[in-house]
Amino acid sequence: ILNEQFPEGVSVNHPSLPSSPDNARYKSDFAQGCGPLLSINCETKEKAFAFLNHLKLVIQTANIGDNRSLALHMTSTIYADFDEEARKFLGVHEGLIRVSIGLEDPKAIAEDFLQAANAI
Repeated sequence: ILNEQFPEGVSVNHPSLPSSPDNARYKSDFAQGCGPLLSINCETKEKAFAFLNHLKLVIQTANIGDNRSLALHMTSTIYADFDEEARKFLGVHEGLIRVSIGLEDPKAIAEDFLQAANAI
């Protein structure tokens, strides 16, 4: 649903989405669903930080598995020490944000992502 409502240039990746390159594996190996980690592609570092800075509910931190929804800019944090070649191999680029979904109301989380995406 989020991908359909995000503005041009912002997209979501999760294996449950038909657009994901991992969707076939998700369907075969995770019939009951899978974890709450996803990524948001904002295309550029500037757009990624604008997106993060407009979030109201989601917290910017490098943790995962928290009861709160968390997000971080990957190349500025956990992949900051990786060279460009390694990041390219791993599929990590300047516009990528990692998200760990928490226990907040799913509608409130989606609305926070949408308002942040529409603000950039």
